[in-house]
Amino acid sequence: MDSARQILRFSIPGSVFLLNGMVCYLLYRRLQGVPFVDASAPIRENVAAAIAVVATIPVGFLIYQLYYFTYDPVLRIWPLQWGGRFVRRDRGGQILRTLDPDQLSTLEEVFSCRIDREEIHSVIPYEGSRLQKAMHLTGVLEVDGAAKSLDGKERKLAYENLWYTHWDVLRSTVDIVASQAGNEHVKREYTTLSDIYHSLGAARTAITSAWACVVILALSHPGRIADAPAEAAAGFVLISVLTFSTFSILHVARGRAWRTAEASMTYGLRWFHWRHGHELRKRG
Repeated sequence: MDSARQILRFSIPGSVFLLNGMVCYLLYRRLQGVPFVDASAPIRENVAAAIAVVATIPVGFLIYQLYYFTYDPVLRIWPLQWGGRFVRRDRGGQILRTLDPDQLSTLEEVFSCRIDREEIHSVIPYEGSRLQKAMHLTGVLEVDGAAKSLDGKERKLAYENLWYTHWDVLRSTVDIVASQAGNEHVKREYTTLSDIYHSLGAARTAITSAWACVVILALSHPGRIADAPAEAAAGFVLISVLTFSTFSILHVARGRAWRTAEASMTYGLRWFHWRHGHELRKRG
């Protein structure tokens, strides 16, 4: 990743973190009856504008590490039992499965791997307990396909292996396509949309982290809450609604960015295989 992309990626979530944190803090203190001028005094006195701008890059870098820490095929749901549910969507496989069967066979031969022809996950059925019905309505995914017949750790490892294989094959294929003159736009478009997709994901993590920091800061002063409990409760509700609303907007935008990326890569790869599929076949 070049320096310009690094700065762009890391500065965006860092800026979002500082902005959301300051807004939540000011709104919370204002509902406690503190004027904005007085509430903003600690920010104006302790965080100079230049320092805040520079700090967004290391803060954004740390937020990205937190974001990627949770970006696994199997979602971390401590301390709940996994049971084959709460898995991340197989986005690489979704694109690969749009290719023709002979194209998939060619990729399997080139990379010496197996690409699953069927989706390896499915939405939890709308049946059983209220909790299961709620998970269905919210689109929670569970392991499906051949891995579903396995138990425990074997099922988890099988799903992770397919998830990573599909994604690695997709990225390698994009690199191969871009190496051919006249096809550089496929990777360029993928790179741009990938930056947008992950930046939006990191920005979601940033606003959630900022909200958590403000809540912890507020709870560290129980005397203020005891003096004005109603105002404190209203402040918690307001900053929570603000954070949830912003999170939802970023989440929807992230989904739309991926749909655009998926369509772009699908059509680019199909066109390449149609025109240059022979480049991936063994010679002699």
